[in-house]
Parts: sequence; C-alpha cells; structure tokens
Amino acid sequence: TLDLGFNQLTNLSAISGLTKLTEVHAGWNPLTNCSPLASLTNLTYIDLNSDQLTNIAPLAGLRKLIQLVVPWNHVLDASPVAGLTNLVWLDIGGNRGPLDSSITNVPALSGLKHLQWLSLYDLRINDLSPLTGLTTLTNLDVSWNSSPANLTALNGLTNLLLLHATADNLSNIVFVSFLPQLHDLDFGYNNV
Repeated sequence: TLDLGFNQLTNLSAISGLTKLTEVHAGWNPLTNCSPLASLTNLTYIDLNSDQLTNIAPLAGLRKLIQLVVPWNHVLDASPVAGLTNLVWLDIGGNRGPLDSSITNVPALSGLKHLQWLSLYDLRINDLSPLTGLTTLTNLDVSWNSSPANLTALNGLTNLLLLHATADNLSNIVFVSFLPQLHDLDFGYNNV
C-alpha cells in the first residue's frame, strides 16, 4: 500500500516500477496524468479522488482492480472502465470538464457484473438502462444528475439496499416497489 494523498504531486512516474503494489492512494493532488500506474498490474485499489485527471484510459489494463475511486476530476469518458470486470466499487461522480461538461452516458458499465457500489452523482446521465443487468449492486448514487428521465431501468436491481437520487427531477417513485431490499433512500429535492 502506498499513500501519496495531499502531497501536491504532479507526477507519478517515480512509482511506475513498484510492480508489487496492490493499493495506491494519490488523491487530492494536482495530478493530470495517471499513465505511470499502467505498469502496476497487481493493483486492486486506486484512489485518485479530486486530482486534475482528464483521462483514465491508462487504467484500462489493470484487470485486478476491485476498487476505483476517481471522483471530482475532469474525466468525461467512462469507457476505459469497460474491461475492468473485477470491479466491485466504482466512484466516477462529480467529474466536470470545460464549460461544465460531464459524463453523459454509461454503456461501458453494463459488463461490470461484480459491481456492488456505484457512484454516478453530479453528472449529466439521463439514461440508466446500461445498469439494468448489474444485479449485484447494493449501493447506487445517481444524485444531482441533470434528469435521469426514467429510473424504471433499476427495477431489476433487487439487491439494492441504498439508493440516492437527490435532485434528479423525479416526479414518480413507483419504481421502488420493485426494489424490496431498499432500506436507505434519498429522494430529497425532487418533485415527488
């Protein structure tokens, strides 16, 4: 495990040869490039929270990853996670680019069949249908999206325990009747 958080790091190249590492915590740094992590194929956990990343494509080959935490960066494309099929925990919320752009679609997530915890808060996603087959999900946060027009795509996620959909312009929450395990719901700042 290597913790480099809160260090004003601008470059990770010094750790690119530490191939035995399984965890890297490098959040809250002005990092713009995560390519040096691509050679660390034993990583199971990466935390790059609140850095300055625009691209997570270098992480696409890290097949042992179980947890990836990359919120509050400037990532606008979630497709690099498509092949990370061992992911159990994924947080890509709050990513914003120039002119307040953000991730708008998530078809890349449809094959992540082991996901249990998924955070897509504060993005611009309006189609959640790629999540339909993620039946292992227990925690889902889609709060502060522009308007996920139809949350009925979540009907088959019968293992959901927690669902946060704060400020999503919801006017109907009938879909929760199909989610019998829910015990933590947040639908604040909606129109229900």
